[in-house]
Amino acid sequence: MCKKVLEQKLIIYLIILLLFNLLNSVLMELSYDEAYYWVYSKFLAFGYYDHPPMIAPIIAIGTTIFGTNEFGVRAVPILLHLGSFAFCYFTLGRKNLDALFVLFMTLPLIAGSGFLALPDSPLLFFTCFFFWALKKYLREDNLKNSLLVALAIIGLFYSKYHSIVIVALTVASNLSLVKRKSFWSIIAMTVAGYIPHILWQYNHDFVSFKFHLFKRGNNKIELKKVIDYISGQFFVFGMFFVFYIYKIRKKIKTKDKFSRALLFNSAGFLIFLLLVSFRSKIEANWTVSACVAVILLVCSCDLKLKNLLRYCAPIIGVLLVFRVILMLPANSNIMKKIPRLSEVKRWKLINSEIKSISSGYKVVAEKYQYAAKYSFSENRLIPALHFDGRKSQFSILNLQQSINPNEEVFYMGTKKSKDAIIIDVGYKQPIYMKKYKFKDLRNEYGHTR
Repeated sequence: MCKKVLEQKLIIYLIILLLFNLLNSVLMELSYDEAYYWVYSKFLAFGYYDHPPMIAPIIAIGTTIFGTNEFGVRAVPILLHLGSFAFCYFTLGRKNLDALFVLFMTLPLIAGSGFLALPDSPLLFFTCFFFWALKKYLREDNLKNSLLVALAIIGLFYSKYHSIVIVALTVASNLSLVKRKSFWSIIAMTVAGYIPHILWQYNHDFVSFKFHLFKRGNNKIELKKVIDYISGQFFVFGMFFVFYIYKIRKKIKTKDKFSRALLFNSAGFLIFLLLVSFRSKIEANWTVSACVAVILLVCSCDLKLKNLLRYCAPIIGVLLVFRVILMLPANSNIMKKIPRLSEVKRWKLINSEIKSISSGYKVVAEKYQYAAKYSFSENRLIPALHFDGRKSQFSILNLQQSINPNEEVFYMGTKKSKDAIIIDVGYKQPIYMKKYKFKDLRNEYGHTR
């Protein structure tokens, strides 16, 4: 197929991805996490309590241009998704465009990163950017390619902390890289680019590192964590996961340095997280980078599209149906039967109920998720107190310091309390709303952590 036809098809596929992502972004409310990261964007910094800072300026740019609404929050992640697809296409040398499109539409983590404003969005983009730059660097060792790799790594590190595994696996796949002088210049540039975040951590007592290393989960060895991780990855990869394991591995050119890097970043990443899962809870979305490596491996094997579709058809159908369901109104019969989706379909109604109950009084929340949701709805920040839950960025903000101890506030709690007004939020425990003098609230529930 000639280059001109390929470029035309690329544009068509980008438009299809754009339309799907636009529809989902404007017809879905923000998830708890998206609203929380919107709070990040109101206080731009080089670090945050539980994540690196990349997602914050991404959301800030979108809301500055398009306003404080769902599309504004998700606008830049939508563009990053298109960039991710383009980088994969050029990494493959303009080959297997059809298969690449099918897999971008098939794998849930890849598709979801296109319309949700989560740290996975920049992580996906910089992973694709990294593999594109890595391939160029492996073929031609020069200053330009070294700089591209360094920029990609910096972007990865500013997106999510576990992205360091991507770099480590890449080096492990080609240990000869350490003999290159440019390899050490890449390390130097990466360190220089990451210094602002390290300084932020130092000034905040390394709060993020302590949270992820010691406070996230109970760190006890539990078989349930392993089973949850494995079952989650079968959902993430669908039938394609089995296809990949049994059909692709014999076609991979393990002597090729780039293919080895992809192999380490797919199988190696999954194995690494499997080992970690014995002690820590692994979120299913942590393997988005492994998904990219799998996609590039599969598409580099020159598979026939009809064979790929045969294995991917079930999950393609499920994913498309699910994305259509996400576009349905909150009062539709189907939506009422899926309480789990209340997070992204019913919270505007819940926020209206909270506002009606509070009747002009200030509102404070127990959980950061509820505080973020209500803050976004009202476009003004309310405190999360964390009496009975883990800390969050709200712990650093200390918004409650502006409240007079004798001032009356409505408290959104998560534990049943006498005379409280109950608000159903769908699949989770209800919210219990009750009015207190702020000093009495603190006395009853204890001081914030």
